[in-house]
Amino acid sequence: EEALEIARNLVIQAANLAENNPTQQTSLLDLVEVFRDYTETGRVSKKNSAILGDQISSLSNVSKELRDKVRRLEKPIPAQPNQQGDRQTAALTQPISYAAIAAANKEQQWTTMQKKAPQKAKPSLKERQLVLVNQGGPAAFDALRLRNAFNQAFTLKGGVQSPVVASVTLSSKGNKVVTTTPAFTANYLLENQGIWKDLVAFKVAQPITSWFKIVVHRLPTNHGLEVIKEEIETFNKGLKVVGTPFWLTPESKRGQQSYGSACVAFATEEEALKAIRGKLYILGESLRAEKLRVI
Repeated sequence: EEALEIARNLVIQAANLAENNPTQQTSLLDLVEVFRDYTETGRVSKKNSAILGDQISSLSNVSKELRDKVRRLEKPIPAQPNQQGDRQTAALTQPISYAAIAAANKEQQWTTMQKKAPQKAKPSLKERQLVLVNQGGPAAFDALRLRNAFNQAFTLKGGVQSPVVASVTLSSKGNKVVTTTPAFTANYLLENQGIWKDLVAFKVAQPITSWFKIVVHRLPTNHGLEVIKEEIETFNKGLKVVGTPFWLTPESKRGQQSYGSACVAFATEEEALKAIRGKLYILGESLRAEKLRVI
C-alpha cells in the first residue's frame, strides 16, 4: 500500500510538471485514473490494463525528468561564512530519494484535474457574409456610409459597443454582400434583422451557401429565365429553385438558335439528383439535365 501511495504521488507530481505539454499531461491523467480505480476496487479492469500498457513509455520519460530534477537538487550549495549557513548547507546537500519526495506529499488528497476545453474555432469568411438580394434596378451605393450606418444602428438599438460590420460590397450580380467582423456571423445579422432592415432596400437576405447546380439542355431561347424558374417549380413536384438561373449558351449564339442550355441551382443535393435522374417538365416539354461540371 505504501508503494502504491508513493507511485500515485509521483504520477500526480509528473502531471503537474507536464502542464505545458498537453499530450503528455493527458497520458498521465489517464494513469491517475488507473490508480484511483485500483485503490477503490482492488483490481485493474481490462480497459485500465490497456491504458497501463500505453503509459509505460510515457512513465519512463517522466521518470527520467524526475531523476534529472533529483540530481539538480543533490548538487552542493557553496558554504556560507557563518555557522547557521553551514547547517543549512548540510541539510540542503543531503541526497533526496524518491521516497522522500513522495513522503513530503503523503497527506495529499486525490486531485481531480480538468482537461482544458478546446478553443472555439473562429467563423470562416463564408459564415460571416450575408447577401442582400436587390429589390429592383441598380441604386446609389456608398460602402463606407452603409458600413457606418450598420454599426451605428447596432450601437444605438442593440447596445453593441464593438463594430459588427466590417464591409459592405457589391457582388457581380449587383447584390450587396455584408461581411461581419470576426466576432459576429451572418446568422447574427439575420437574428437581429429588425435593427438594420430599414437601412437598405433589398428583396431577401440570405447567407452564402453551397448550392447544387445542374445544367438543363434544349431550353427555348425565346423565353426569359424567370419563366423557366416558375415552370420548374410549378410542374415538377418537390423542386424549389434557389437564386436566379443563368444562360450557359452565349448571347451571340442564342440569337441564332432556338434552344440553349442554362444553369439552375437547388438548395439540396436530393433535389438536384431528382432533376438529373428524372425528366424536367418545362414549357410543355420533357427536358434532360445533368450535373454542372466546373472545368
